[in-house]
Amino acid sequence: GMQLIVQLMGGEVKPADKAEYGRMPVHVVRDSVLYGAEMDKMQMVWMSHGDEAVKLPEGFKCVGKSDAGAVVAIEHAERRIFGLQYHPEVTHSERGFETIRHFLFHVAKVEAGWTMQNVLDEQIAIVNSKVGPEDHVICALSGGVDSAVAATLVHKAIGDRLHCCFVDNGLLRYKEGERVMKMFKDH
Repeated sequence: GMQLIVQLMGGEVKPADKAEYGRMPVHVVRDSVLYGAEMDKMQMVWMSHGDEAVKLPEGFKCVGKSDAGAVVAIEHAERRIFGLQYHPEVTHSERGFETIRHFLFHVAKVEAGWTMQNVLDEQIAIVNSKVGPEDHVICALSGGVDSAVAATLVHKAIGDRLHCCFVDNGLLRYKEGERVMKMFKDH
């Protein structure tokens, strides 16, 4: 995302001399809009890139750099455009949750007017509105997160009227098919 912002807005992105992959330190500008009142100048984050922004578009400033000097966080405070070149959403980024929280609630001013229970109740109501009270549903389970979540949600809505069948797509890890079958048979 950050590289696309840079490229589309008149900056320049080039292949890096050395790709940055894995957990590594990032040095942040503490008084930036993106990092707010961040107390630490350095945080460990998860990197995964082989290209880098070598020239920022007009009005943008660098608010985070890797140890190697690559630009990994940018902002255009006036236009409210921000970009990260690392993965704040993964557990390997030690302050990632705080960065996302700050961005959502303080920068973007999103209101947290929902709970996971609200979302679950809404999705169950949607399933019940589409599946009649006597209807049955077939669900193909591959063992992946998507089909497992879908099956769990539909089962919460209609119970034993859900009938799952396991689909081995040929891409499962060793003995994963057996584990998936056991998990869904036992639960």
